Amino acid sequence: LMAPTDDRFLTTKKEMKERISGLLAGRVSEEIFFEDVTNGASEDIEKATKIARMMVTNLGMSSLGPIQYEQPQGNVFLGRDYTNVTRNISSEVAFQIDQEISKIINECMEKAREVILNNKDDLILIAETLLEVEVLTYEQVVYLLEHRVLPEKKEPPLPEKEIVPEAA
Repeated sequence: LMAPTDDRFLTTKKEMKERISGLLAGRVSEEIFFEDVTNGASEDIEKATKIARMMVTNLGMSSLGPIQYEQPQGNVFLGRDYTNVTRNISSEVAFQIDQEISKIINECMEKAREVILNNKDDLILIAETLLEVEVLTYEQVVYLLEHRVLPEKKEPPLPEKEIVPEAA
């Protein structure tokens, strides 16, 4: 029996951290390119924090070990919200959980910063090009990054005129 090469039901710790880094990249970009931050990344920060919290409190993906500290209450299909959780932990463990969440967020933020700084010239080129053309396809981005300019626009060929004999 062959195991599938692409499992869509499981997510690794590495994939979750990459997702968090992607969510935090907007905030990091503001810091790097504008030397200030806005409230524009607030929803992404919320999502990143939820993933990090889930990694620590539900999935055992931290140095606290494979222990489920929080359990969702109710069923979302019955009008309950899974963000409503029961916590039976001490204040010391709650502090450790917060520390682990902060550690994950900070590591992912640094990874986002590293990726953006390593690709800063490419990001500037893409941004400047988008200011000119507004929309880029995947193929255009690949070409742009390889050649540093967009391909020449080819005018569509004019339709050949059909010669129709004149009626007498």
